Amino acid sequence: MMRYVKGDMAAFEMLYERHKGPIYRYLLRLSRNETVAEELFQEVWMKLIKTSESFSETMRFAKYFYKLAHNHFIDYYRKQKIREVINQAADAVAVMTLPAEGDPEQALSMEQMVDQFDHALNSLPREQLEVFLLKEEAGMKLQEIAEVIGVDYETAKSRMRYAVGKLKTVLRN
Repeated sequence: MMRYVKGDMAAFEMLYERHKGPIYRYLLRLSRNETVAEELFQEVWMKLIKTSESFSETMRFAKYFYKLAHNHFIDYYRKQKIREVINQAADAVAVMTLPAEGDPEQALSMEQMVDQFDHALNSLPREQLEVFLLKEEAGMKLQEIAEVIGVDYETAKSRMRYAVGKLKTVLRN
């Protein structure tokens, strides 16, 4: 990021290539709407470009970027006066891909697992979903997650524990 701030466009391209998939999936899972996720995705990258001068060498890029995305997501829904994001239609496209070739039964089994996992994610409350996605998509530690979403460490830890427990219960059934 510091190379980009100093004018190196190749550095920005590297950042984009490295983070485009995870940040899009994060926004898609949060919004549960492909159109909204695409819009937020574009806006978050534009916001990153606009605020790049405020980035400091002491910051970890992923933490900075996901906090930017998280705040933009919250702002978007506040502006839209949408109170409960989780109650939107769960029309998100599954992020996992099916095997290109092979046994049709294996493909069907994989598709069913993807559907079950998507259903399990959709059943999580927004607060638990955010923590889970920041851990899994961004690879953040709980302390970083707590800072990104503006809660204390124990709250983030508790939300993760409840999210994992609920996912296990839903997937076991």
